[in-house]
Amino acid sequence: MRFTKTTISLLVMLLLSIECYSAPLSHQWEDCSVKFDGQKLEISNSLIHRTWQLGEELIPQKLTDLQSKVEWINPTDVVKSSKNWTVTIQTSKSKFVEEESLQVNLERKDNGKTYRIRVFPNTPAVEVEQLSKPESGPDALVDQLALSDSSDLVFTNVELKDHTDSNHKGLVFPKEFKLTTPFTSSGNIAFVENCDTQNGLLFIKIAPLPHARASKTDHDFSWDGKTLYWKGPGYNSISKHGYPCAVICYSGGRAGRIAASQKYQRALRRYVPGRDGQLLSNTWGDRSRDAKISEEFLKTEIIAGEKFGIDVMQVDDGWQRGTTQNSAVARSKSGVWSGFWKADPNFWSPHEERLPNGLDPVAASASKHGLKLGIWYAPDSDDDFGNWERDADRILELHRDHSVTYFKLDSIVMETEIAEHRVSQLMNKVIEESKGEVVIDLDVTAGVRPGYLGAISVGTVFVENRYTDWGSYWPNKTLRNFWQLSEFIDPIRLRMEFLNNFRNIEKYKGADQAPSTYPPAYLFASVMFSSPLAWFEVSELPEKFSQEVAPLVKVWKEHRVNIHQGDMIPIGDVPDGTSWTGFCSIAKDRKSGYAVVFRELNDQSTASIDLPFIDTDKEIEVLSGDGKASLKNGKLEVELAKPRSYLFVKF
Repeated sequence: MRFTKTTISLLVMLLLSIECYSAPLSHQWEDCSVKFDGQKLEISNSLIHRTWQLGEELIPQKLTDLQSKVEWINPTDVVKSSKNWTVTIQTSKSKFVEEESLQVNLERKDNGKTYRIRVFPNTPAVEVEQLSKPESGPDALVDQLALSDSSDLVFTNVELKDHTDSNHKGLVFPKEFKLTTPFTSSGNIAFVENCDTQNGLLFIKIAPLPHARASKTDHDFSWDGKTLYWKGPGYNSISKHGYPCAVICYSGGRAGRIAASQKYQRALRRYVPGRDGQLLSNTWGDRSRDAKISEEFLKTEIIAGEKFGIDVMQVDDGWQRGTTQNSAVARSKSGVWSGFWKADPNFWSPHEERLPNGLDPVAASASKHGLKLGIWYAPDSDDDFGNWERDADRILELHRDHSVTYFKLDSIVMETEIAEHRVSQLMNKVIEESKGEVVIDLDVTAGVRPGYLGAISVGTVFVENRYTDWGSYWPNKTLRNFWQLSEFIDPIRLRMEFLNNFRNIEKYKGADQAPSTYPPAYLFASVMFSSPLAWFEVSELPEKFSQEVAPLVKVWKEHRVNIHQGDMIPIGDVPDGTSWTGFCSIAKDRKSGYAVVFRELNDQSTASIDLPFIDTDKEIEVLSGDGKASLKNGKLEVELAKPRSYLFVKF
């Protein structure tokens, strides 16, 4: 008998399993535990506890924040329990890049209802996924919480926007609801918080945004005056999986919520220094498109990138033999945007004229100069991604044969269940078979795509296409989008751009917030708490730009692992072009951290900004920027003499 890696993995999981048919059991692993008495299921770790009565469905009975000693729900009226549930426990990783978790599988033999519930050690989240088709269809319940003391609570729904090529007015839209009247709302993220105690519950659905889901509902949340209902398990009849839905306890208000959210998201994709949070360059931002791509040009970019401090040189559309609709020669070459394999069986081979020696010389040059290699790739949407396995194999071949590690995935349009399933299969195959070495940049600028939360485990999110050529790059708007997104999406998963602001100055004539009015180092500083995107041709940068930015990049690299390992929280006011704003990273022990503060276009030379989790005085070390700072009683006192300036500090 031949054992595949998948078979061996399943066998290991089975060996770790404990199976029981309506018989009492208790199991402990790390700080996680599960108890089952035949009628009631309890799952917990040191931070959160949930209890369900097992009837026809899962009936929530308890949801306890063990750290704050808060019981969040009133028990539902006792219903008749069923003895038809099978409980299976296993300790495993669903994906290579995840942390290990305690998983509980529930199945009713008489009607086939199946759920997966899991909890990660020291993470205040319990995740539920429906693995069987719900009788009530897409509008079936994910959870129902009869919230206690609802008069003191405020519910906030967070609507995220993708299609960033057309969404220029913002990407994050929170809306508050008081629990005094019924309401409905839609979104992947919501939270309910006690205004007095600042304790709360955060809800995250690991799914595409509502418009992009194959399994759609008319709303996600509703409140009837007594109970909060969460709909849309997202069951996919092809994959036999639903959308994992996590309830997360937190305390400490906004900062506590952000820290708890990042803890959970990092359990789904653990942070790996040297792989994550890298500075990636991509020449497409200067709008030459594919016209300049050649072996000589790419080697020049690598040499310039090494000097600048680039970690990854990514080659966008044009390295390949096939021609897309975005090509500079799209009309003359009949460029396509899907059906790539049909258009040319060798579509994804290196371009014979631009790269006559293939990718090997470029990969060798990147290795020689200490850079990693990335490329652009478009999975074939034709026939509901009927070529998904062919695309996955080609990506893996490029990784194995040419050391390509970072893949920007574009052009995805998944409009059916099978398309959504195949896109997931493609990305998971790449991540699993590369043992997590490959990083996927998921483009969310257009199309129908997994988005910010539909594929957390695969890598980063390529957030925006912005160009000085079109007058669409405004540094204050990029800062605003990053600041607002980072409250809900792990900042290290956001690929945020900074551009060469010496280009196209004339197209912003008379504009107060024109890119050319910002010091180049400010532009990098504004995105350095993300996974930064150098959206330009490095070899074409003016010397002044490089001289200002490269020293900051060097300093950032010395500290970025510590920054990325902390709780990264946007601070100050929401950026609007005139605010005092910034980001901080607070170490897990709450004894140290980093902050970058920006004085936008205003006439105030000083500001006092609250730093979360810090309540004692700290010594400040200025790492970069022209200003002064002190930290007393949890407030960062900053002085910056000029508008459009920044200060990067360690405390």
